Amino acid sequence: MYSIDYNISIAFSYINIRLKQMKNDQKMEEEKIISELMHDKNTGLSITEIVKLTKLSRSAVRTNLARLEGADKVKARKIGMAKVYILNQNNSTINPKIVDRNKICDII
Repeated sequence: MYSIDYNISIAFSYINIRLKQMKNDQKMEEEKIISELMHDKNTGLSITEIVKLTKLSRSAVRTNLARLEGADKVKARKIGMAKVYILNQNNSTINPKIVDRNKICDII
């Protein structure tokens, strides 16, 4: 028979794993929202514009853009002091249509 401490330890391990999965799901959803938004704006968007349109935190937007840029899904070009991010048209793995357009419309 297992001790109560062991059972509690197992329960906390399961909760931690589930919380990590939920955080990863949220990050992926944020990436999809940003990709969809950028797909609709061919001219590119700055971090400030993405923050205003998505209501995500500046930190979340910056982190997701860095991840997308690292995956070669977006390109950044510097215009004055700002960076403007555009979808990388050469990357055929981009599928921004995964996100439900109604969610984007609700955000905007």
